Amino acid sequence: MAAAAKAIQSGAVGKVTAVNAMWLNHKPDDYFDIAWRREPGAGTVLINGIHDIDCLRMLCGEIESVQAFAEHGVRKLPVEDTAAAAIRFASGALGTFILSDTVSAPWNWEWGSYENAFYPHESQNCYVITGTRGALSVPSLELWWHEPGQGWGDPLSRKRIPYMPEDAYVAQMRNFAQVIAGTATPLMTGEEGLRTLAATLAISLSARSGRLVQVNALLA
Repeated sequence: MAAAAKAIQSGAVGKVTAVNAMWLNHKPDDYFDIAWRREPGAGTVLINGIHDIDCLRMLCGEIESVQAFAEHGVRKLPVEDTAAAAIRFASGALGTFILSDTVSAPWNWEWGSYENAFYPHESQNCYVITGTRGALSVPSLELWWHEPGQGWGDPLSRKRIPYMPEDAYVAQMRNFAQVIAGTATPLMTGEEGLRTLAATLAISLSARSGRLVQVNALLA
């Protein structure tokens, strides 16, 4: 994520225009034996999607508004099992985010990032960031672009952005310990967490109401 954000901020894809994100996986039936997991607020939007919204904000900036839909037609539980959102970023970029915890699929952060040993590992992407100069797939960090003057009839160039692998949980705890010791500042502020929560809640609110939701209205 750090390498992807750095590449985008450096202009590798130009002006970001369109974004696609997916969290598609299958939770076993016994996951829902715990009562609170069947109740509104414990669905895939807030349990899983909030992390992807956090990642999208890191890569593409603030989310301005969302229009979303949600369904619970597979398990018939009060909580949603599938949702889809159209996203407008403050920069003017547009995005789509689809997520479901009732499908057999490898397109999610956990499987593609090799971050958690609990999950199977598949070399599949969950985010695609496209811009006026190129496109970046995450977490594979494949960068695609046309040379100047080329267009849709010309082959794309491609390279993989190098990065130094590190256990994300170890890095988090290192920063936590450094903050306690007074030698570092938190990498994530409470305000940043609140903004991610607001953007995620906007998806749930839009799905319930059927209307476009402005994220800042939830922060007022």
